[in-house]
Amino acid sequence: MTESSNDRRNSARTPVTRRVIVDAGSQRIDARSIDISETGMAVATNFRPPSGGVVRVAMELDGKPVVLRGRVVRHKLLGKQMLWGIEFSNLVPQNQSRVSEWINKQTGKHAIVA
Repeated sequence: MTESSNDRRNSARTPVTRRVIVDAGSQRIDARSIDISETGMAVATNFRPPSGGVVRVAMELDGKPVVLRGRVVRHKLLGKQMLWGIEFSNLVPQNQSRVSEWINKQTGKHAIVA
């Protein structure tokens, strides 16, 4: 996650630190979330990302479980851990809404209802 990779981000990141489970093919990996946006998230783990990079991240938002699909688009060594940049893909509308609503609560933004 170099400075040039930050330029590719389409959405502002909101800090979120909690335990997550990353399903990467046949591997279930314990990780810690770093931040989240409407288009992706960063997680830290002791493992290198899988070849092909397609993952599912299980976590809780507002005390309710959510599973987010994506792909690892970048990674780097951060101290003794690997930091993965995950870009969401094929999110079901309900999960996309939950992420957006959670971010809005954290940042103090409120959805405008027409």
